[in-house]
Amino acid sequence: MLNFIRKHSQSWFAKIILLLVIASFGIWGVGDFSRQNDSDITIAVVGDKELTKAEVFKHIQNQLQRFQMNNLSPEILEQLGIVQMSVQFLINELVLKNILGSLNFYIPDEVVMQDIVSDPTFQIYDRFSEQTLKLYLKQQNISEDDFIDQRRFELSRNHLTESLLGDMKIPNDILVYHGLYS
Repeated sequence: MLNFIRKHSQSWFAKIILLLVIASFGIWGVGDFSRQNDSDITIAVVGDKELTKAEVFKHIQNQLQRFQMNNLSPEILEQLGIVQMSVQFLINELVLKNILGSLNFYIPDEVVMQDIVSDPTFQIYDRFSEQTLKLYLKQQNISEDDFIDQRRFELSRNHLTESLLGDMKIPNDILVYHGLYS
């Protein structure tokens, strides 16, 4: 069979068909691929919320910027498992958001604002500094509304975790075994 293919692949007829196949991929296949906006691709669906490729890459970029590691190539990110860890982290957040929503667990605006105002990161001489907050938001490349939503989620997660775990303590021998306590 291979001999048949080799023998007939040298004919003009085979070359014309191959040229037509290549041309059709060039006209329709590559054009559609280059126009496709792959940032809209849904990677996961949790409840009624979708996780898109754009959200994953935004999360990765934020983490890299946070650790000042912006020069890592996509291959290195893949080898280190950063892409997979980011996807898993974001899926876990969506699951938790669904749980919090189903429990009607909501942190009021006043509590979120008090948490932000009392955060030492945004204080100068023990007083809240709006300029420091704005500088932080600019450095993190995040809008004020997104930051407030993120802070509300963190508070909700912390309150839920504390209410589930309460005063649970890890025994000292386990901490010693893992080198976390001496």
